[in-house]
Formats: sequence, structure tokens, C-alpha cells
Amino acid sequence: MCCHASTVPRRPIAEEVLKALKDVEGDGKYIVVYDFKLGKGGRIPLRFYRNLRVLMNVLGGVRAVQKSVLMCEGARAALAIVKLVEHYGGNVRMFRVIDDNLLEDY
Repeated sequence: MCCHASTVPRRPIAEEVLKALKDVEGDGKYIVVYDFKLGKGGRIPLRFYRNLRVLMNVLGGVRAVQKSVLMCEGARAALAIVKLVEHYGGNVRMFRVIDDNLLEDY
């Protein structure tokens, strides 16, 4: 007899995040900036990157600006990334982009 309370496999965090945010609406562009504090020899779990890739593929409109900076189309995509980073213990901020063509004016 097994000692585990349940044998039902846990759903990937990317699926949980998408389900939790299914009703979120909002247009516009958002920048999500994240960072992980790592101790000696610490690493960001590979599962974070796998789940990030799943979210990016499913949501679309998410592209890397730099390693830890993402441009997201829509509030749902940005909030999904925020929730994923928080799940893995990272620090994260989300900013709404007012005008991404501002430099063209100068």
C-alpha cells in the first residue's frame, strides 16, 4: 500500500496559471522584469524555463527583450509571467507601456 495521499499527477504550473487567469482581459503592451536571488552555486530551476516557454508558446505575443525582461501583448500574458516568476520565488515587476515608439519622435 502506498504512503502517498494521492496518486493523481500534479498539473504543470503553466497550466494552473493559464486556468487561473482565463478571464483576465486587457489590451496594451506590458514589460515584465524579473530576477532571482541565488546563493552560492544556486541555479534557477530548469522547470521555470520549461514553463516559461510553454506560456510564451500558448499565449503568443511574448518576446524576450533581454534575458530577464519580456515584452508582453495583453494583461493576461504579462500576469501569467508574473505568477510564474512568483511561483519560483523570483522578484518581479510589471509595467504598462504607454508608447513604445517614443524615440521615433526625437
